[in-house]
Amino acid sequence: NIDFKLTFPLDPEKARKLHNKLIEIGDFKTLQAVRLVEIIFDSLYIVKTSKNIQTAKSRLDLALNNYAKLQLDFPNIALQIEEKYLEYKNYGTNLMYINVAHDFVEKSKKVKTQKTKDKYIQKAVQILEDGLSNVTDSKLLLKEIEKIKNNVEIGDLNDL
Repeated sequence: NIDFKLTFPLDPEKARKLHNKLIEIGDFKTLQAVRLVEIIFDSLYIVKTSKNIQTAKSRLDLALNNYAKLQLDFPNIALQIEEKYLEYKNYGTNLMYINVAHDFVEKSKKVKTQKTKDKYIQKAVQILEDGLSNVTDSKLLLKEIEKIKNNVEIGDLNDL
C-alpha cells in the first residue's frame, strides 16, 4: 500500500505515474479507487463545460453514481475528496444550465428573423427556469434570467 494525496485539478501525468506504481506493486484495489476519482472529476469537468444539456446531465449522473460507489467501497478516499467533490458538483450543476442558456443566446444573435431570435431567447430562459429546481444557487440562475431578459432585444417580453 502506498500513501498518496489527491490534489485538484487532477494532473494527468501524476495520475499516470500513480497508476503505474499501483500496478507495479499490485495494489489494484487502490487503483480502482483512484480510477473512480478520475471518472468523477472528469465527468464534473464535462458537466461544467458542456453546451449540451443531455450530455451534461448524463455526466452529472455518472459522477453522482461513482461518488456513491466510492463512499461505499472506499469511504476514506470519499471523505478525502468530499469538499472538492461538492464544490465542483455544485458549481458544475449551476454552469450546466448557464452554458446551455448562453449557447441559445449566441444562436439568437446569428439568426435573421425576430421570430427565430425570440425562440432561442425563450429556450435560454426556459432552460434556466428548469434549472431552478436542480441547482444549489438559484440566485445565480435568476440573475442570469434577468440578464437575458434585459440585455437581449426580443419581440415581446410578455411571452417569456
